[in-house]
Amino acid sequence: MISYPEVLEELRLLGIKPRGGDYYDFRDFPLEQEFSRFFDFCQEYLDRSDLGYDVRPSRLFYNTMTTTNGCAYHVGKTGLVEIWKGSVFWLYDYFLPRDDRFDDAQFQQYRTVASRLQISPAYYLFQMSTLFFLYHETGHLIQQGGDIQEITEYMAKQCVGDAIRIRHSRELDADWFACHCLAMHVVMFAEKLAGQNKVVDPQLLEEAAALALAAVYVFFIRLSDGQPTIYFREKCHPHPLVRLSYSMIFLLDNLAGNTTILLDQRRVLTQAIRISEHIMKDPPANIVEEYTKVLYTHLDPIQAYILEIIGDTKHYPQLCINRLENKP
Repeated sequence: MISYPEVLEELRLLGIKPRGGDYYDFRDFPLEQEFSRFFDFCQEYLDRSDLGYDVRPSRLFYNTMTTTNGCAYHVGKTGLVEIWKGSVFWLYDYFLPRDDRFDDAQFQQYRTVASRLQISPAYYLFQMSTLFFLYHETGHLIQQGGDIQEITEYMAKQCVGDAIRIRHSRELDADWFACHCLAMHVVMFAEKLAGQNKVVDPQLLEEAAALALAAVYVFFIRLSDGQPTIYFREKCHPHPLVRLSYSMIFLLDNLAGNTTILLDQRRVLTQAIRISEHIMKDPPANIVEEYTKVLYTHLDPIQAYILEIIGDTKHYPQLCINRLENKP
C-alpha cells in the first residue's frame, strides 16, 4: 500500500494543493500514531474494489487547518478526501479524557465490550467518529463517480437558493452511506467475537450498537457548536440535529438489515442517549438533555423535512442510494 509520504509527494507532483492550509505531515508530531493508523485504514479502504463500488484512484490526506472539517472532490480523475487535522485532535481530545466515566457501575458493561477489541470504550467512540468522517466523504466520492464534477463537498461551504435542495440531498445520502458502513463495522465486530460456533451474542451486539450510536449522537451535538436553534432550507448542510435525527434511523435500520438478530431498537437508542448524556454532562450543564428537548419540541417539522429531503433523493440518480441500488 502507498505510504503517507508517498501520497504527499504524488499529489505535489500532480500540482494538487489542499483546499485548506497546507499539507500536514504528522510524523514526529502529537498523535502521530492515531494519524498514521487512520490514514492506513482509510487508504486501504479507498483502494478496494470488492465493495460494490469503486472510487479508485483516490487518496486521503490531512491539511494543517486546526478547525473541524473535511471535504471530498476530484482533480481530474483522482478522488481526494481531505481531512482538517483539527478534526482528529477535536475528537481525540474530547473522548479520551472522558474514559473514566465508564468506570461508573451503570456503564461498566461498555468497558467490557470494548475490551474485547483490546481498546477502551472512549477509544471505540473516537474510532467510530473518525470512521464517520471517512465514510461520509467516500459517499461524496461515489456521488461524483462516472461523470466527474468540479464540486467540493465540505461542511463550512455556504449555499443559497436552489443549490440548497441538491446539497441537502447529497448530505443526507452521504450520511446514509456512512451509517451503513458503521453498522457493518458493528455487525462484523459481533460476528468476529462469536467464535467458531458463529452464534452472535444479542446483548453484545446491542451494546456495541449503542456505543456506535452514542459516537454519532455526540458528534452531531458537538458539531452544532452550542447552537440548537433549528433551521431547514438554509446553508449547505442540514442542521446537525436534523442530521442526528435521520442518522439514528439510518444506523438502526442498517443494523437490522444486516443481521438475523432481532434488535430492540428502542432499547439501543435509549442506551445510546444515556451514554451520550453521561459522556457530555458537565454539571451544572446537561447539553444532551437540552438538545434532546429541542429535538422533541421540533420533532414534527424535523420529520417532515427529513421526508422532504428523502423525496428529493429520488430525483438525483448520482446519489449513493441510487447508484448502489441500481447496480446489476
